[in-house]
Amino acid sequence: MSLPWKYIRLDELMSSVKSDLSLYDDSGMIDEDRVLKVIAACNEKLGQRIYKSRECKLQVRDYIADIPNDLYKIENILATQVYTKHNHTPDFGAQQVDFAYEKPKDPERIITYGQMGCVDTCNQCYWITDRKTPIVNQTFVYEKFIPLQLSNSLYGKCAEYAPCSNTSKDYTIDLDNDTFKFSFKEGEIYLCYLGNLVDEDGNLLIPFHPKLNDYYEYAVKEKILEDMYLNSEADVIQKLQYTNAKKREAYAIAWDFANTREVNEWSKIQKKLQTEYYNKWYKMYN
Repeated sequence: MSLPWKYIRLDELMSSVKSDLSLYDDSGMIDEDRVLKVIAACNEKLGQRIYKSRECKLQVRDYIADIPNDLYKIENILATQVYTKHNHTPDFGAQQVDFAYEKPKDPERIITYGQMGCVDTCNQCYWITDRKTPIVNQTFVYEKFIPLQLSNSLYGKCAEYAPCSNTSKDYTIDLDNDTFKFSFKEGEIYLCYLGNLVDEDGNLLIPFHPKLNDYYEYAVKEKILEDMYLNSEADVIQKLQYTNAKKREAYAIAWDFANTREVNEWSKIQKKLQTEYYNKWYKMYN
């Protein structure tokens, strides 16, 4: 899939913005972390699905948990429960499972179930075995996943291809400003979501094209000036009005470009996301 633009890092965009707002940059009035949501809003308005599947665990405290600041759409969100069993045969039917890159050579002690598949791009494959060990005085730790009842507002945050759960009336989740709100006071949540596209060093990537770049830059400048207007005594109201008008002009140009036949690759990107989601969650069972 080829798109008619390249990507630049956020710090490259910010370097250009800071150059234009050098007076405020020299005074330490530009906070780069404050513009992340602006970039996400620009991406969404232009319809560019440049997001990456990401995973994290959230800690629920006093019924709430923070929402990742780069969350675009939810793929899966589940409550987790860890419990232990003593002197117990594991629920997965084997006493202890080992993985090995070479076929085991100890048939009296190990039952080989067979070569399961490749685990990396170097074509290294593994064998899964059942080691016969006594279960006396052994403790097994399990992590259980519990579906959540999603509020109506959260369904709009679910990826189109993700079967977001709506089955457990005992465990509910809702949105409350910039936080998740739960029906239970404490716990741990597993979240799989579409987040920012980043490079191998974790730098946020942004689509770059002459017809797109001005919109991103003016949107960032508007946010910086708006923060100054609301949180300082800086007299920036005229600059803010000017920047807002320039952003609207740049948005119209960017929108026209992003919706040309050449650029409109949404169906291909959607199919790619669906395939990645299927391979991650369902392919192992088929």
